[in-house]
Amino acid sequence: MHPKIKTSKSNAKEIKKRDKDQIILVTTAFDDKETLIDTINLKVDGFVSKPLDFDKLLELLKDKAKEIVQEKERQNIVKIQQDYYWDKQLTVLVYEGKNISLTKKERDLLCLLFSAPFETVFTYERIFEVLWGERDLMKHDSLKTIIKQLRKKLPFKTIKNIFAVGYAIERL
Repeated sequence: MHPKIKTSKSNAKEIKKRDKDQIILVTTAFDDKETLIDTINLKVDGFVSKPLDFDKLLELLKDKAKEIVQEKERQNIVKIQQDYYWDKQLTVLVYEGKNISLTKKERDLLCLLFSAPFETVFTYERIFEVLWGERDLMKHDSLKTIIKQLRKKLPFKTIKNIFAVGYAIERL
């Protein structure tokens, strides 16, 4: 094997070791079967043979950019139930493609509840702190009102009450 390929191979392995999500594109003048198999085994995200075909390179770059955007969108969208979504980035609740109107406190509470995996329990104290900036138990009735209003806007049983502890988003 060519010494340059060994160096590139170790560099690619080191990059993936440090950041498995890092995208690696390879250009190579070697097109023998062994080199191509080695390149594939490195789990690179794409390669273009030299001499470079700039149209192929541009197409590869466009495809990878599109994949990145789609993955980012997937990370920001939480599917609650069919036709119901929470968009973490835009902080909007969507039903059948339309945004559902939320008050600031409803939005803040959903931001908190969707900030962790489903079934994560948020204590009353934590919720009070996020919504009102304090751990005032006198806000309990206000929180119950916000939950009641949200339950009208969300699919049945989305918000789960953990008796004497707090609330969680239930996986439906």
